[in-house]
Amino acid sequence: MEYYDSLSFRFEKAVELALSVFKSLEIYLFGEQSDTLRTRLLRLQRANYVDSVDFWISARILRNKIPHAYLPGELKDIYDDIVKLGKEVIEKVQKLKAKLNELP
Repeated sequence: MEYYDSLSFRFEKAVELALSVFKSLEIYLFGEQSDTLRTRLLRLQRANYVDSVDFWISARILRNKIPHAYLPGELKDIYDDIVKLGKEVIEKVQKLKAKLNELP
């Protein structure tokens, strides 16, 4: 159970951090903040900083499910999703980092 808790906590924090970076990046690039996450992601996708809006929406939905999972069956499904999406989060964050290093 400790392994699950640790992994899920780190996944939650990684998604929160990425979404926070997207908010700051949007303000930096466009001088304003969108009202919704989807609008922010679409705007950043058009600017080539985000490659998949649906991925980040899915990651956020999974992040929001984690604190509400109590049954063993739910935990296993969420854990499997975290493992699958977690690898992609790492890859996408690394691509974003490289792109951010190109900013003036």
